[in-house]
Amino acid sequence: MKMNYYCVCNHIHHMKLLWSILKISGIASLLVAVLGYIAGKFNYVIVLKGAELPLIDGEVAAGLIAAGLILTFTGHFLLKRAEKKSADLSEEKPVLEFSNLDFIEQTLKRTRRRNYIMGIFFGAFGAFMIAVPFLDPEANPSGGGSIFLYGFGALILALGVFMLFKGIQLNNIQESPVYKTIMFSPQQITGLKIQVVQSAYTKHSRHINAHLMIGAKALAVLSVNETELELLRQYLLKHNPQLDFSQSVQKVA
Repeated sequence: MKMNYYCVCNHIHHMKLLWSILKISGIASLLVAVLGYIAGKFNYVIVLKGAELPLIDGEVAAGLIAAGLILTFTGHFLLKRAEKKSADLSEEKPVLEFSNLDFIEQTLKRTRRRNYIMGIFFGAFGAFMIAVPFLDPEANPSGGGSIFLYGFGALILALGVFMLFKGIQLNNIQESPVYKTIMFSPQQITGLKIQVVQSAYTKHSRHINAHLMIGAKALAVLSVNETELELLRQYLLKHNPQLDFSQSVQKVA
């Protein structure tokens, strides 16, 4: 059975992740071999999270270096091949198949994961900012600086709670209002506004937020990749040819 475009892209993405891990493992082995051998010359051992590694002598170091080189070059070669396949696919435009709309659920899963991560981060950071005046023995909990930290921390904490709430709404994806609207009432969605956040230093750091609009109201902000974005655009255009589509790029340091 021929795999569709979306499945192929996901497969390549997973393989790229696997080969990257392989390459990083090889580099780590090389570092452990070199540093461990140098430490062993002075009768020291490497300690990782409280666990002492065996003393690395010349033979062990040679074995680690050989394994590290194999892992590094194998991972590098396979990663380059996967990136070439990915580049070849990126030149093709994915074609929507109404018999396979799995990309919608995958997009919502990614959005849920992003909301939880951001919610936990902002919640923890906000709580920490509120606690700072009490943790610092020299701080005055009722002073102006402390009041500023309370306000700033409360704002960040509220943002974290909001993101967690949005994540909880997607716990049962197929019962969520966003999923039901996209799947059963897509003609209600009148706008698709794309915000691309691109690193100013590397092309690999790229985040795409898709704002689904019903009139002037935002239905949801989805985290999508380029393939999902194109499929989503085609899907919504099929149901609403007058869809208002726009895209903006924001470069960040």
